Amino acid sequence: MLQVSHAWQDGHQRKVQMLRAFLCLDALLAQTAVAAVLLAAFLFPLGTGISVWVHWFPWWGPSMLPLALLALVLLLVALSRMGAMNKCSGSRIRRVSDRVLFVNNGVLFGR
Repeated sequence: MLQVSHAWQDGHQRKVQMLRAFLCLDALLAQTAVAAVLLAAFLFPLGTGISVWVHWFPWWGPSMLPLALLALVLLLVALSRMGAMNKCSGSRIRRVSDRVLFVNNGVLFGR
């Protein structure tokens, strides 16, 4: 059995590798992309309807909101895959406890 400590001071390379493998990025990106494109398609008539009543309103405005959020998700995933998110001081996981925790077969052990 492989045990991984969840304490910050024990190192993070193996934990990050296991979490990246666990996240299933293919399914995450596929579901996010499909949801964003469908939401953009459903918001298209709303944008055209608003632009008829308010002439300065861009007809493509509501459709761009979910696509912009999709671009943000893709950017964050790409930065995370390159390891750039670990270098940002604001995005680091802070150690909140001095206890060392182990997960073994779904059971949490602490010492």
